[in-house]
Amino acid sequence: MLTTILEETNLWDKKVNVLQVTNLTEKTKEVRALMSAKGSLTAWDLRVHVREKTISFFQQRYPKFLPKSRVELESTSEKEVNAA
Repeated sequence: MLTTILEETNLWDKKVNVLQVTNLTEKTKEVRALMSAKGSLTAWDLRVHVREKTISFFQQRYPKFLPKSRVELESTSEKEVNAA
């Protein structure tokens, strides 16, 4: 996946292309993408590009593996009724 993303952009200088799993827990997998570019500004643009393309990849192909949070909010009137 990382190689495909990098090969589709001219921001990458083709020198570094590494994907590492850096942490695993019962709920998460953390990965680190290492890549190279010609300069620091281009490297920033490349990191942003890779992050967005990676998120899109998982949203399209593996949406059930993305984290989900659910929050229940009470309205003010419900809080007043519950407090009484």
